[in-house]
Amino acid sequence: MHDLIAPSDFLILKVYKFKCMTELRSTYVVVIYLLTVNVTLYMHISKITSGDRMINNIGGKVVMVSDQKKAAEFYTKKLGFDLRVDMPIGGLHWVEVAPKNSQSSISLMEPNQKMMPKAEFERAKKEIGAFTGVWFYTDDIKSTYEELKKKGVNITSPEKQEWGGIMSIFKDQDGNGFHLVEFKM
Repeated sequence: MHDLIAPSDFLILKVYKFKCMTELRSTYVVVIYLLTVNVTLYMHISKITSGDRMINNIGGKVVMVSDQKKAAEFYTKKLGFDLRVDMPIGGLHWVEVAPKNSQSSISLMEPNQKMMPKAEFERAKKEIGAFTGVWFYTDDIKSTYEELKKKGVNITSPEKQEWGGIMSIFKDQDGNGFHLVEFKM
């Protein structure tokens, strides 16, 4: 086992570059083959070009789903998200969705037994249908709630919170949970 991977230990198989919907970011997916451990890795790298800050944006969150195609349809048709990335990478498929004008995105990923160690694969399967820890903002939660309800989204009624905001919880096609928040200062 190596403590450090030297440049001679890996081979870059392919670099995919594409422009995201926002003008601020170019996104790269790098496919790297580690010679020492005989594993292919997929790295998603976003380059933010807005200043010299060390960390200046949240790139995204992986949400595990049972079927990427059905998930992408749910997020684009029912939630109105943009489909930002939909491309094959090696033997896999990379799918990203995001609310319009958002710099952050959600990567919809299926657990993959061929690409994940057994323990990671089992953990990934258990993540399907769990709360994601992600919340979305809306300027008008009542209207958004009504629209999502009409589209068949599993969503709770908006409730006033002690901290001053109004919040609903909704679930995607696999039961992955998200908060929807209206908060005005």
